[in-house]
Amino acid sequence: MRTKHFFKFTPSLLLAVLAFYSLAAHAGTIAVAPTTASGGTVGIGVESDTKLYYNITNTGNTNLSITNVTGTGEFLIVQPTPIVLPLTIAPNGSYLVVVVFKPTAAGNRSGTVTITSNDPVKPTTLVTATGYGGIEKSIRLTPLTPFELELGQGTALRATVT
Repeated sequence: MRTKHFFKFTPSLLLAVLAFYSLAAHAGTIAVAPTTASGGTVGIGVESDTKLYYNITNTGNTNLSITNVTGTGEFLIVQPTPIVLPLTIAPNGSYLVVVVFKPTAAGNRSGTVTITSNDPVKPTTLVTATGYGGIEKSIRLTPLTPFELELGQGTALRATVT
């Protein structure tokens, strides 16, 4: 026995389908690489010298509009600044998102960078940011015996490191 499936095309269903395809035809397609980046080991409360880079590419046939880029807690967005948003990426074009890591605690840290766009299939794209919050240590050298040193003169020194 053969089963037949019927779909009833109501005006509202037809409008929804047409609106989706119309929207998809007038929006870019987002791709972000890499999906994970690391800021390395950084002292607590210190902003990383190492930047995390995420490349947004428009793989669609029309312009892609990026309306927001946010980082969670310890991962701060350096580029784009809110002043340049929204920004438009032409077909086959790209834009580099730059993030810095500023840990608030010791140990492995992770967060999310959220990119909001007009891509109808993927309006919100999440990528991962990681890093390690290191504990800042100071080193103190204590000479084993008192000494004097004249400016410009070198000497060997035995010391206790604490």
